[in-house]
Amino acid sequence: MARLATVVYRAGESPDDVIRSALDSIPGVRGYVQARREDGGLALLDLTDGALVPLGGPAGSGCRLDPAALDQAAAGLAAHLDPAPFLVVLNRFGDSEAAGFGFRPVLEAAVEAGIPVLLAVADTRLALWLAYAGEMGETLPCSREAVSDWAATFEKKSCR
Repeated sequence: MARLATVVYRAGESPDDVIRSALDSIPGVRGYVQARREDGGLALLDLTDGALVPLGGPAGSGCRLDPAALDQAAAGLAAHLDPAPFLVVLNRFGDSEAAGFGFRPVLEAAVEAGIPVLLAVADTRLALWLAYAGEMGETLPCSREAVSDWAATFEKKSCR
């Protein structure tokens, strides 16, 4: 079974910066971290090519998350799981994923394929994650060192 871990973060912490800095020099990482567009709107930063994928309107435009955009980003990532990347990063495990939508199908496909998966979860949504992952998932503190150490366990086993 694939290794599955989440970076648990509190208000004011940036799991996205932690994940990017910890995995920046590792080849074969696919996925997204959360980002902001120039207009302040929510987006995903593609770790493969640096492209920003919009997830809603500009800041202050009402509902910040467009579920259709999230599903489209997830489908695009799912299409790139073969050949298997070294590691898959999913920006968050939140309400959408707890309900079976968003990145949850990608998470499940990656786990089934034996691909390690890393994602972030707010401490306020940790119960959702634990209810889903149970003993299958591991929690990491929001630190570069914790993420680097976790990813290094796969580098040692990999021929990359």
